[in-house]
Amino acid sequence: MKPAATFEATDQLGEIVIDNPPLNLFSERLIADLRASAQQAAASDARAVVVRAAGDAFSAGADVSIFAGLDHDAAAELMTQAL
Repeated sequence: MKPAATFEATDQLGEIVIDNPPLNLFSERLIADLRASAQQAAASDARAVVVRAAGDAFSAGADVSIFAGLDHDAAAELMTQAL
């Protein structure tokens, strides 16, 4: 399975691409892949990082199914992982 977000750097410009079709919804996988991409960006020589999305939509928000069965605190914790 390909990552839902990736990081690449060319010279000193980094690019994080969100690719979770069809609407680039935030899922647990996308959150984890964004975190990994951000860590790669921080460890790189990039002086600037562009975040963009593949497809027609940057993101239509969160996939609400990730909140099923979570209480308020657990849902809030999940969302802070995306930051």
